[in-house]
Amino acid sequence: ADKFVRLVKDLRQDLGKPDLPVVFAQIGTTTDPEKLPNWETVKAQQETVQLPATGMITTDDLGLQDHVHLTTESYLIVGKRFAKTFWKLTQRL
Repeated sequence: ADKFVRLVKDLRQDLGKPDLPVVFAQIGTTTDPEKLPNWETVKAQQETVQLPATGMITTDDLGLQDHVHLTTESYLIVGKRFAKTFWKLTQRL
């Protein structure tokens, strides 16, 4: 999470936009956790991100086409979630 926080802070500083809204997706589920032993650790770290004007969407409830990648239908839902979260963030500015 620390590297992501640094990335967002650096991006905002480089662009001169300290309140730039940022929305990111938490990694979802996997059907093969044995191959991805750090999956749950990464998810937990993503939940700790605390930055102003930043929102996280979840994807745990969406369908997969393989052991980690979402289906086309799921990506459409992700897009709607990004838009809704971005809208909420920008209404606060």
